[in-house]
Amino acid sequence: MSGSNSFKFVMLPPQSSTTRDWAKRLADIVPETRVVVAEDADAAAREIVDAEAAFGWLGGDLLSKATRLRWLQAPQAAPPAGYYYPELIAHSVEVTNFREIFNDHIGAHILAFVLAFARGLHVFIPQQLRREWKKSPAESGDVVHLPEATALIVGVGGGSWVEAAATIASELGVPLKTARIGLRQDFDDIDGEWIKIREVSDRGCLLVRPDRFIAWRSHDLPGNPVAALREAMLSVLRHGDRQ
Repeated sequence: MSGSNSFKFVMLPPQSSTTRDWAKRLADIVPETRVVVAEDADAAAREIVDAEAAFGWLGGDLLSKATRLRWLQAPQAAPPAGYYYPELIAHSVEVTNFREIFNDHIGAHILAFVLAFARGLHVFIPQQLRREWKKSPAESGDVVHLPEATALIVGVGGGSWVEAAATIASELGVPLKTARIGLRQDFDDIDGEWIKIREVSDRGCLLVRPDRFIAWRSHDLPGNPVAALREAMLSVLRHGDRQ
């Protein structure tokens, strides 16, 4: 970590074997960066003065000493309350966070919810607490058998696809769930993220296999959605038989 390097990056305390390893790997991969591992608060106070970037929790006392700081990397995808404070928000430093899923606990948590919803626990547990032993109007069957849970995802203009799905499910004798995503639909796309990634129009659809693989998509509504969906479903079923 030569002092001749022009870009200074400070790893703020507390440190762990993981953060020390990250610092070493960063220095190896980006040799033009001078990576400094601050082991304690005193070291952090000294090193932050001329640092251009930092990783970790940057308190107000350290921020006031930083004269060249342009980039702060948060240590989590969703930092805890208190990480952002008025002085940091008002500062010109660019704050970034982690992306994607970096912890297997998150994946396990998601899978637990998938299984709970598939077995109707979100309906049955509240019923049981209310001591209601009758079928709920919200139920469309006791459980969703995931290996057979092919889904058709449509947008705000997907009414014809929903009708086509009901026809094909009855015709082929296979379960085909539908989900509408968009303004005031089954799943409201409040922040517009679905529009950015769906790659189909509001009148298009996505056919998703039980393993979450997108088996087929239609960018728009064809002249005969029933025929188009029938062909797609038959293709998925034939592929499944070959597996």
